[in-house]
Amino acid sequence: ILFPLMGIGFARGDFRPLLHRQVEAALEYLAGHPDSAIETIYFLAWSEQELALCQSVLRSFDVLGAPVRSRQPPAAHA
Repeated sequence: ILFPLMGIGFARGDFRPLLHRQVEAALEYLAGHPDSAIETIYFLAWSEQELALCQSVLRSFDVLGAPVRSRQPPAAHA
């Protein structure tokens, strides 16, 4: 399932607490519904700033053992 970073564009100041709550809610859902068909949750970052914030917040959760990655475009060949 893919979620856009809801409310990030309208929040004033530090977006970290808002994003932290969104990730926490997703983790609570997965933990509370082990038989759910949902196995993976993605968060959609629209800008480099949102991506950096998202990666930082995701790294703050100890339960997330997999590395936090971003999809990088292929390198241009000269």
